[in-house]
Amino acid sequence: MNKASSESGLSFYYGNEKSLISLIKEKTQLHNRNNITRTEAYYHFYKNHSEVHWALLAHMVSRNAGYQMTDLKGEFLTRLLNDEQRFPIYWALETANSLIFQDVYPQLLLYEERKRARRSLFHLLPGLETSAFMKPIWEHFWHSQESRILTMALIINEQNFIDDRVVHNNNHAKLAGIRVTRFNDLASRIETGKHLYRQLFHERLQPCILRFADQQPQIA
Repeated sequence: MNKASSESGLSFYYGNEKSLISLIKEKTQLHNRNNITRTEAYYHFYKNHSEVHWALLAHMVSRNAGYQMTDLKGEFLTRLLNDEQRFPIYWALETANSLIFQDVYPQLLLYEERKRARRSLFHLLPGLETSAFMKPIWEHFWHSQESRILTMALIINEQNFIDDRVVHNNNHAKLAGIRVTRFNDLASRIETGKHLYRQLFHERLQPCILRFADQQPQIA
């Protein structure tokens, strides 16, 4: 959405609502500087709102992307792959993670404000350029606190969000050469997200995962 259409959309909201939307967008831009700031923002949010399981999933996926991005610039892969081979992979990781953060972090901040203000705010989601698919999901979550349903919805929404923008972007055809099983397959990526979620919140694994997240700094 371009700036003109975004400003036109804001005309439907009251002054304080416009201010809140602007503040959320500013905070999102601030934390979307790089993969480290994104990863830290997800975990900080999860620590304050642990009912939103997706934030921990996003934190761990973002961590993993950081390790891969570091490897792509490291000593060994620079010997094995030339710049032309490494750049598309690095670009895909950075762009996909940045786009997902740009889309979902405003939703998280609006939920946080909804808790603080104790009044309905999800009607502001269109002003944050959020898919109409997510508004009833957030409303349902607010009343039910069913973490799994919200997580599944966000996995599906975010994978669809990046599908055309990154995975099937004609300017990024070289991504097809990455050795990731069925990366171009939307359904496969969604199933991978669901599988990771089940692992992260397994009752025996989660304490170890949280200790790791607390103790190990994000490197990229």
